[in-house]
Amino acid sequence: MTEDKPGVLSSITNYFSDFDISVKKILQLPESSEADKPIPIIITTHNIQKEKLSNVINKIEGLEFVKEKITVLPNLINLNLESVYSSESDYIVYAGRISEEKG
Repeated sequence: MTEDKPGVLSSITNYFSDFDISVKKILQLPESSEADKPIPIIITTHNIQKEKLSNVINKIEGLEFVKEKITVLPNLINLNLESVYSSESDYIVYAGRISEEKG
């Protein structure tokens, strides 16, 4: 979860750029209409070595506007046989809360 304020997305994408990581998609979803509540951000990368991505995530997690640990998942939607045997993959970077549905 990150603070919902100007400059958050640009700061995050600047770190990705500094580490030469290409962003495929960014999705920012407010969980409520309250302006002061943290919001999740989901970023999908192009193929990248996980070690390189881990380095940038460690830097981003230290920023004052990041309120929770960032989750990194392999992008299984685009998984193919070639990527299984490659040292690179595309990833989903999730700065948000993972919770169980009630019901």
